[in-house]
Amino acid sequence: AREAGALRRILRTFARRYPAVGYCQGMNNIALAVLRTVGGGAAFEQQSFWSFAGLCDRVCRGYYSESMTGVQVDAKVIEDLTREQTQQASPKLSVIDHLESLGYPIGIKLTQWLINLFLGAMPMPLLLALWDWLCIDGTAALICFATALITHLREELLLCTDFQQAADTLQSDNVPHSTNAYPAQPSLLTLSPFLLTLSPFLLTPATFPVDPHLPQYPRGLHLRLLSRY
Repeated sequence: AREAGALRRILRTFARRYPAVGYCQGMNNIALAVLRTVGGGAAFEQQSFWSFAGLCDRVCRGYYSESMTGVQVDAKVIEDLTREQTQQASPKLSVIDHLESLGYPIGIKLTQWLINLFLGAMPMPLLLALWDWLCIDGTAALICFATALITHLREELLLCTDFQQAADTLQSDNVPHSTNAYPAQPSLLTLSPFLLTLSPFLLTPATFPVDPHLPQYPRGLHLRLLSRY
């Protein structure tokens, strides 16, 4: 009951403070995840609100609006980057082109990932690591991760022969989250070598943990710090 009440107050306060945004699809799940990440304490609700507001209004500007311009632009960037990366391995056919030939609406999947900030698409420890990256580099982190994930699944996706197979391949169960998927290097960027060229800043060990199962700092640290600015 306490959590439900806090969630309602956070969403109501956000809608009043940011009337141009109000309430958008997916916000309740994100607010709940932030609330649970921030945890207890006397000011946990206030801190959760400011972390949530910073995430939606500053970090992901343009995502939660009537037009969702930010989501549409970033989804298009992911499509273009993925097409370029996968064509390097197979010049005749990119993953994006193959998915389109199967009638799979990759744009809808990307929109789902972005509007939910990958919530529900991966294990929570990995999600909080991604959100910390998001707080540092903005939505470029989501673009990089989505591009790397689709590129990582390239071979499986190219073997798909129908819509359902493609949909199943892109389910959360296929997001790598074991120690084998992330070699012992200073970041999760090892998911795809392509990411190494996009954000060299993230290669510092202090910025990102080596592995989702080996926390090197409290999960959601940067998300918590977001409430202070």
